[in-house]
Amino acid sequence: MVQAHTLVPLAMIVYDRRGQELKHVDWATGLYERPTGEHFTGGQRDPFWSWTHIQSHDVQDDHLTIAQQVGEVTGDGVHRTRVNDPAIYDLYCSVNALHRYEPPQ
Repeated sequence: MVQAHTLVPLAMIVYDRRGQELKHVDWATGLYERPTGEHFTGGQRDPFWSWTHIQSHDVQDDHLTIAQQVGEVTGDGVHRTRVNDPAIYDLYCSVNALHRYEPPQ
């Protein structure tokens, strides 16, 4: 299923190698604003549009996984959601950033 005005898929069915249904995945999108009414995009009047949550149901194992966006994640340091920040490219997407990446052992 595809949302007509954005062409963003809203749901999909994943099949295994035998052609049996493996997973049903659906997700939602929305507009984000800060509680103060301030927008995320550097004070511009446009709100931040993105995905809000994803649900993945493994129909063979009857296991449901749900993921959602949050403003901050703690654990090994703190990661805060950033929008329209040019520094993100240098940190994660540049050739140098890719060379710095070390896969988990």
